[in-house]
Amino acid sequence: MTSRHGRPPRPRAKPAAARKLGAEPLGESFMGIDVHLIANFAALALITLAGPAVVFILFYRRGAL
Repeated sequence: MTSRHGRPPRPRAKPAAARKLGAEPLGESFMGIDVHLIANFAALALITLAGPAVVFILFYRRGAL
């Protein structure tokens, strides 16, 4: 049976003793730090700062400040 996109199913994870240290992908957890969570907060910060900056630049260029 194949998965929803036509690829064969992923192989099952190896037992903990057979895994190499550091073989875990970065997205899941890197030394207990959730990389995706940090990336999402960074993106949110950029969006939060970029919106008012664009409005400020547009008003500044029109001389409306």
